[in-house]
Amino acid sequence: MPRVAPGYKEDVRRRIMKAALEEVNRCGLQALRMEDVAARVGISRAALYNYFSDKEALLKAILHEMEEECESIFKDTFQEKSFRESLSLMFELMVLSSEEHPSVEAELFSIASRTPDIQQSMQTAFEDGLFFLSERIKEEQNTGDISARGDPRCLAEIMMYTLGGLKHALFFGTDTAVLKERWTAMTDMLFFDKEEKKDD
Repeated sequence: MPRVAPGYKEDVRRRIMKAALEEVNRCGLQALRMEDVAARVGISRAALYNYFSDKEALLKAILHEMEEECESIFKDTFQEKSFRESLSLMFELMVLSSEEHPSVEAELFSIASRTPDIQQSMQTAFEDGLFFLSERIKEEQNTGDISARGDPRCLAEIMMYTLGGLKHALFFGTDTAVLKERWTAMTDMLFFDKEEKKDD
């Protein structure tokens, strides 16, 4: 029996999830078929079921992956950047990344509204993001690097809701350069505007 190279199974697993996202983007979640995912990856349908027992298990794995990526964005990346740089990076990672699979998030929100455990999973990811963001805002307030003196949690919610609105605008065809300008203007007003006026 041939030996499986280290990391091979994880590589195939990730390729399956990537293929599933591409299929959802192409035909929608309801029309997603496991055989189409297998064909896109280049494996048999039977081999695919060695990784995911059904479509729901595959979807949950994708959501879990998205949650981990979101946590990495807020927990790790933010620690290495200035707050202003982090704000720009947030836009790129949470809005511009949606361009690759524009309909996937809409599909996920649609199914979440009908599936309590998936809804809970997405809510947990959102709350984790709010926690890390509000903690970073609190740190910036304590050091005086931002001018905002409002409640950190409230400020974090405003940012997250704004990002959600910008994603919707992206789906409607708004130019990404315009969206980036709006994000920068909003975050400047929230965190830096008073400080800049004082300097003037």
